[in-house]
Amino acid sequence: MKIVEVLAGIILVFLFLAGFGRQLLLVKMFGVVVGLLSLLIVKMSKGKIKIPKYFKGYLLVLLILGISIFWSKNRVNSLEDWLMFIAGGEFWLVSFNLRERWRKYWDKLMVIMGLVFGGLYIYKAYLVKDLGIEAMSLFEHFSSYKNHLLLGDFWSVLIVIIMVWLLRNNTKIVNWGLLGFGGWLVFVSQSRTALLSIIVAVLYLINVKNNKQIKQWGKWVIGLALAVFLVFGLSKSTLLVRDYYLESLVGLKTYPTGVGLSNFKLISEDPAFHVLGRNDTSVDAHSIVFEMISGIGWLSLIFLFWFYLVVKEVVDKKDQEGLVYRVALIALTTNFLLFSSYLSPTMFWLWFICLGMV
Repeated sequence: MKIVEVLAGIILVFLFLAGFGRQLLLVKMFGVVVGLLSLLIVKMSKGKIKIPKYFKGYLLVLLILGISIFWSKNRVNSLEDWLMFIAGGEFWLVSFNLRERWRKYWDKLMVIMGLVFGGLYIYKAYLVKDLGIEAMSLFEHFSSYKNHLLLGDFWSVLIVIIMVWLLRNNTKIVNWGLLGFGGWLVFVSQSRTALLSIIVAVLYLINVKNNKQIKQWGKWVIGLALAVFLVFGLSKSTLLVRDYYLESLVGLKTYPTGVGLSNFKLISEDPAFHVLGRNDTSVDAHSIVFEMISGIGWLSLIFLFWFYLVVKEVVDKKDQEGLVYRVALIALTTNFLLFSSYLSPTMFWLWFICLGMV
């Protein structure tokens, strides 16, 4: 086994352990270390580290996030997220330089990881009947409401990956089994964000592939996802009722440079920023866009512009070689825009790994 495959295994195990959602500061610190060591291995094996397009813009984003720690209302929180962003950039560089090899199997490694998380969920929920509450865990309850599992958001990414596999070869029974298992996990997770992520990724697939098969499948998948979405809506408030988004914008007047990353709670709990007579509060903004706005204020425009350019380039690509990673990244992006899954180190770093391989 060559060093490149060993490195993929090491990163996979690390991402899996990060998916437990415990000791996040330590996980993010180790993320930076793992990223650095991975870059050293890339340097040794390749001789030169290639820089992807828009990476220099990302360095500017990292600089702004680092400087913002000085005026953050809670520097430890902001430092923790900054470390996660640094590690994300490192994983982007690693996957970009190794994509010729990693493209062949990294999607399969992601599905294997999802199967293990699914197994842990089944074990804890149905065998020992002791499913805990850990917001950033990929197999436990997101909150004390017990009506959302990040496992469903994670599997929304894997479902569209499996759909690409089936478009290439629809005779493999195991892939149909995986699709059914993933659909069940999305259902029990009660995640409407996962359903919307699947819909957006499938619409992208229809646009790129533009053949009869994906159009037929797409209608069924989108129809089923919308039906389940409505079922979930019977027991949960409307998805777009997000007071937190407005609170982030109103907070700009008082905090034009933000309150620091991971400090949205300070804005959300202040009655001065409540709007339309509502007083819902949250620890996070439930959207990476508004998380950045509350964190670094008007400076977030630089991040948002970089984010737009990167995602646009991904969407505009039409080649088939990196298609499976493009649909994965589109599903992840949709999820990050509509929910707090960007705070999961595993999902956040997978976004960058997929970005390097599109």
